[in-house]
Amino acid sequence: MKTILLLILLLIPVGVAAQVPTPNTNAPEYGKLEEIKGKKKAYVMSLDTKAREIIVKELTKDKRFEVVESPEQAEFGIVFDGSEQRVGWNTFGFTGQFVVFVKPLENPDPEKPRIRVLWTTQKIKAYSGGLSFNRHPATNASREFVKQMKKLAKK
Repeated sequence: MKTILLLILLLIPVGVAAQVPTPNTNAPEYGKLEEIKGKKKAYVMSLDTKAREIIVKELTKDKRFEVVESPEQAEFGIVFDGSEQRVGWNTFGFTGQFVVFVKPLENPDPEKPRIRVLWTTQKIKAYSGGLSFNRHPATNASREFVKQMKKLAKK
């Protein structure tokens, strides 16, 4: 009987150490678009040069924005990333992700910079049989961003 109790006690875990995930110091922070109300200098990043040109054109139509050539000169940044997705035999789409960001309020480790995401939107341009009746996702996303900033300016 003593041996059975001893075996049962050995099989029952005495204390389960909870595994707490370690925070990723490069993980982004999240904020609100209001943080850049009144800011005008934007840095635009995209590996898609056509998308970057579209975003720069849309931003500079509004005299409140100035596109700068380096992140150090910017008050906020915009990243655009796009990808194609095939939906059917002759239907596919181009999806664009538009992200507005700033430097974090506090950066605990300057060796590992982070960003603070303020606003994001995703736009899709669908093609069927080679035809599309909507604009490039960068155009739609840029226009939505400018519209949101105009709303903030009125507040």
